[in-house]
Amino acid sequence: MTTEMMLKQDFLTKQLRAEKNAKDNFIKDLILGQFGSDLDLFIERGRNFNIDLLLARQAVVIDVIKKPENASNLSDELQEQIHKDELLKILENYFNDKENLIIYMGKGRFVVLKRVNYDDPNNKAIINRSLREISNKIQKRNIQVLIGIGNLQIHWLNLKSSYQEACDAVILGAKVNKEGNIFHIQDLIVERSLNSMDDFMKRNIFNSFIGPAESNDGKQWSEMERTLITLFDSNLNVSEAAKRLYLHRNSLAYRLQKVTECTGLDPLLFYDAVKIYIGLTLNKLK
Repeated sequence: MTTEMMLKQDFLTKQLRAEKNAKDNFIKDLILGQFGSDLDLFIERGRNFNIDLLLARQAVVIDVIKKPENASNLSDELQEQIHKDELLKILENYFNDKENLIIYMGKGRFVVLKRVNYDDPNNKAIINRSLREISNKIQKRNIQVLIGIGNLQIHWLNLKSSYQEACDAVILGAKVNKEGNIFHIQDLIVERSLNSMDDFMKRNIFNSFIGPAESNDGKQWSEMERTLITLFDSNLNVSEAAKRLYLHRNSLAYRLQKVTECTGLDPLLFYDAVKIYIGLTLNKLK
């Protein structure tokens, strides 16, 4: 009887694992747009896993960029599995609606296809709040992540696009924003458009706008770049920027004058400021 129970348990375990693997493969196909030639058959596959493809969803990508050192006697493979299970558990606790699809894609990447009520104007604020809580919980385990959010998609055929947007948000956000770790593609439309240019065009525009300023010695350029970024973050408010930089207003005015001398552009004039901002962004995207 004991042997029979053990065999039954082993059979059930293998069956559950096979079902989970089949469901995971379906979610991966959905994310990557690998639907096959028969869309009705793909929808039927979803129904077999109790997945309603007709719901609005958006993709969230969580990339692990740093893990704690393996200080235990466990093998690297086992430690990797433990970290994977911990993060999956955190995600499942926060996205506990059964219509939220969560998958591990490999190489430290987790993807959530989050169900969204597209009529709710607070969608962006809600998901940002949830992801901040998730990020804080993960960081307590000494694991660092970057999180990208794609646009909401009403039709399941477009979820691949949302996934690609979330991936781009991670890459672009890490380049242009050194402080945060949660990036929404809607906040990176300018950066994504600029990044779509070829390298020759990027370099040409950069040289046209602020190339001469970069040709200064490294220390002077670094100071100039930090000054301009702070000015833009302060909405071109010189008093606010001076306060953030711990400078007297006259000292900041002197720095801005040096920028004008080097580039021929006045950072306090709107259109000139736009050109400088584009140049700085292209420099980060190189």
